[in-house]
Amino acid sequence: MNFDDRNNRVVFYSKGDGSVYHNLKHAEYILKNINLNTEFSINDYLEFYHIKLHFDNKIFLPSWKESEKINHIKISDELWSSVKDFWIKINENNFTEHLNKVDFRYAEAFWELIDYFHVYKRISRDKFDYLLKYSPRQINYILKFKNIVRKFDGLLRNFLMNYKNSSELLLRQYSEKRTDKSQNFLFPNKLSLIDKEIIISDYLEQNDCNLNYVRLVVNLKNSNSLRITSKTRLKAKRKASLLNEEILQEGHTWNIRIQVSLSVEQQKPVKYTNENNVFTAAYSINHLDDQKNNLELFHVFPDLFQYVNKTKLISLVAKERELDSFEKVSMKSKHEYFTGTVFVKKNFLSNIQLVIFEDYLINQRGSSLQRVIEEFINGYLNKYFIRDFKFKFPTPVSTYLEKIRILAPEFEYLLKQYRIFVEEGFIDFELLELESMSLNFSGIKSLVKIKYCYSNNDKIQILKFQFFSVQSMLYYIEPYNEKYSNLYDLLIQEDVQLEEFRNYQKGLINNLIEEGYLYIDSKNFVKINKPIFIYIIGELSNQNVLNYWRYPDCVRKSIDEMLEDNLLISDNTLFTKDEQNYFNFYLNKKNFTNGLDLRNKYLHGTNPSSEENQKQDYYNLIRLIVLALIKIEDDVILKRCIGSN
Repeated sequence: MNFDDRNNRVVFYSKGDGSVYHNLKHAEYILKNINLNTEFSINDYLEFYHIKLHFDNKIFLPSWKESEKINHIKISDELWSSVKDFWIKINENNFTEHLNKVDFRYAEAFWELIDYFHVYKRISRDKFDYLLKYSPRQINYILKFKNIVRKFDGLLRNFLMNYKNSSELLLRQYSEKRTDKSQNFLFPNKLSLIDKEIIISDYLEQNDCNLNYVRLVVNLKNSNSLRITSKTRLKAKRKASLLNEEILQEGHTWNIRIQVSLSVEQQKPVKYTNENNVFTAAYSINHLDDQKNNLELFHVFPDLFQYVNKTKLISLVAKERELDSFEKVSMKSKHEYFTGTVFVKKNFLSNIQLVIFEDYLINQRGSSLQRVIEEFINGYLNKYFIRDFKFKFPTPVSTYLEKIRILAPEFEYLLKQYRIFVEEGFIDFELLELESMSLNFSGIKSLVKIKYCYSNNDKIQILKFQFFSVQSMLYYIEPYNEKYSNLYDLLIQEDVQLEEFRNYQKGLINNLIEEGYLYIDSKNFVKINKPIFIYIIGELSNQNVLNYWRYPDCVRKSIDEMLEDNLLISDNTLFTKDEQNYFNFYLNKKNFTNGLDLRNKYLHGTNPSSEENQKQDYYNLIRLIVLALIKIEDDVILKRCIGSN
């Protein structure tokens, strides 16, 4: 080419990395200055290919006139012809020579064209075997192309059985949670399920195996493509424990310290402090004493302990927005309920709350958690909303093991009763006796037609990011800098003029103005337009869902408009999707391989033998029962308030 300076080379990535604008500006430079009589290198041909990919996908610079666009496409087509002429001349004699010259950024594109032009048909097994032997990392690109994998099926199987990183390739494909779809691998048919397990088992014996991949093995969900035995899973679990212990010894750890206390002097219902990395929640005994009966004591859970938020959504669930930057980018299994530090803190706090509340009930009120729950069901739900709700409690002298084995099936039976009540208008116990299917949380409907609203609309996702994400950076301006964490808070709290935004921010701010989400007031300040609409976007950003009837009329009116415009979709289940995942995480391994499996492990006798662990599981189960009852109460109250709506 006439310009060999690497700074002038078009850098296109087949994965779409980098700036499209930057790519197209460089493409423009090439197309305007190209000399078609120049002798091109293989990397030049790969650049021409990526220019064609942009044009084939109708990606052009907005500044190009129609005549420029037509001319650029014409030159690109001519260059593509030269690419084809070059590629059809590649054979096993010059194949390795060309590959050695490929810039690493174009490696995948090289194999893509090897596949597209069927060059692989002109490569012998011996040459391909030689390539894998001396350039094994090429396997990361080769496994993306079906025709190549099919041609060298047996040879690739033999290579993978001996390749050190084969296990990581398998786990990236079948276990790791990824957003990059281009990373899919196609493994040879001759690589059997037994072969794959041998590869993983051998990997676990390596001294330098990666803890992240070991955890993926622990949380692997068996499928028709990859399955492991309990023996291999246990091997991975022990390896993970060993590697974790090494990390502890090296000191790369942090503590999560939470304290809960009851105070006689304190008048405020609850005080929170966070000092020296210790979070403390202090509750007033006077406030607890003011609760007149067990029904009022039950409402300590939603109100004082904040098991649910102001719109009656369970606050203990794991939320992606609560993950820190490191947790968001860390490797995780696609079948894992990924908790994060905030979830762990909420779990610790709610468990300690239960233990200390139980102690208060026994010693100060002559009651217990079970008695409070029992009276809530029999003296409240049964009396005012649902007839014949049945729930059997274990005796006070039962062991934790005995309590769990009674409570787990009773909890499921309770939810099945409510499902029948919603469907039939009463609890038909004869109908219930004929059902033997296990409980599906998504199948428990609500009494109200519209219960929750969700959105996967692209426009909503963009607005959530622009107004409420800490990563949008639209809020970061002088003199406030890090005072706010999103654009919405900045504009609500401060008077900001358009000129105060940086140049790279002004384009997006102007777009939001043009689209009617912002406006410039009479004093030249940038203000939020459609405040209720943007408030709803914020609720979706924080909770992922709206509990429709828990908002005032003015907000519901805007929600109705969004439903009509297909910006939102409604659902009428008892639990939100996040809440369903939360219950499944604790009770079974239906969706998550790292679930606690409280129901099944006690039913099948695979529960822990430690009484301390059984005590922990008991309180986990009590918490789930309380949460389900809070959701049922919300549902029956809403139905009574809104009537037939």
